[in-house]
Amino acid sequence: MNVSRRSVLGLLSTGSLAGIAGCSVVDQTFSLRQLVLANEANDERAVDLLVDADGTLVHWATETIPPADGTLPGTVQIGCTWPIDVPSYRLSARLDGESEWESWEISGGTVHDDGELCRRITIDEDGEITEQSITPCPSDPSGLEAIEFTCDDRSAR
Repeated sequence: MNVSRRSVLGLLSTGSLAGIAGCSVVDQTFSLRQLVLANEANDERAVDLLVDADGTLVHWATETIPPADGTLPGTVQIGCTWPIDVPSYRLSARLDGESEWESWEISGGTVHDDGELCRRITIDEDGEITEQSITPCPSDPSGLEAIEFTCDDRSAR
């Protein structure tokens, strides 16, 4: 993965400043239960992924997502490498080899009443990256097969 230290530090410092600005929800914590990468293109895609939990980088990897199969996107479920019950997360993704990151701040104000958070990052056919909440958290985020792993299952890590 060709990610510069400066890029990562810039992403983290921006996320930390945003966390300071939103101190009103510091007491509220929640858990990122599932994170799924989806590829709507007809070819395999490699995506650089960063997960920041409450100002700490907890996941940094390049994930290869299989191509779409007909109308169903190719998917990869990211195994939980982050802490649960924190006040904020920041997700950042980019196509491998690109310089521009897409980032999303997730704080207590954006979480549903149950404190459970499931997210899906989608790469469309044109390489555009979007992020969306999945509510309620499904056991089958892709439609392809049941995925029962959640961040509560620490033995699966």
